[in-house]
Amino acid sequence: MTFRLWLLALCLATVAQAQPSDLAPDVGGYGSVALTTGGFALGGGSRSVLDARRRIVVEASIGGVSDERETRFSGPEGVAIPSKYAYLLLVPTRAGIEQRLFARQVEDDVRPFVRLALGPTLALSRPYFADCNANRRYDRRADCNGDGTVAPGEGEEVLGLGKSLARMHPLLGLGGTATVGAHLGRSRRGLQTVSAAVRLDYVPDGVQLLEPDVRGRQRWFLTPEVALGLRLF
Repeated sequence: MTFRLWLLALCLATVAQAQPSDLAPDVGGYGSVALTTGGFALGGGSRSVLDARRRIVVEASIGGVSDERETRFSGPEGVAIPSKYAYLLLVPTRAGIEQRLFARQVEDDVRPFVRLALGPTLALSRPYFADCNANRRYDRRADCNGDGTVAPGEGEEVLGLGKSLARMHPLLGLGGTATVGAHLGRSRRGLQTVSAAVRLDYVPDGVQLLEPDVRGRQRWFLTPEVALGLRLF
């Protein structure tokens, strides 16, 4: 009887050792901070077990997007962005599959993975300036009070955050994200993931980021990012 129990325990230990032991550390909720071409993005999500090497991932993030032609200038009148028409925030929500790589070749303290995810994208557009003469260009000198004359100092206003948010316009799109990275260590808290991703978002109605005579409405947004993931629970 003792020999049979010992043999059963040995078999179970052998099977357990043969299976990837990554079930515990890579599930639960997490937050992320990413550096993108448009600045920083904040996100979060959760991972749940699909099988020994795969996870179901649901996540969302929010971050700004800018046109590659934008250039900021600082002067006596403050910061100016020539040809800027609108700001854009993208809020993608994704669901997908994460696949662990090299489970038998790499130690559990470093667990490489690839992830593919799809889902809707909320695009939040807000104006850069108050277009008082409706010509869709920023005019430092403009007849904004409608009296037929342009008084000294009279012109279109570059909107502050509060006034710009009050005029925010939502649009709905969709997109996908491809990610490669690695989970680090087996800690339940703290830094857990480093990753690089490429996100592609499509907004059917398009967004006017620059003045129309500089560039038309943009529908496709390709965003590379490098992110750090923090385990929350």
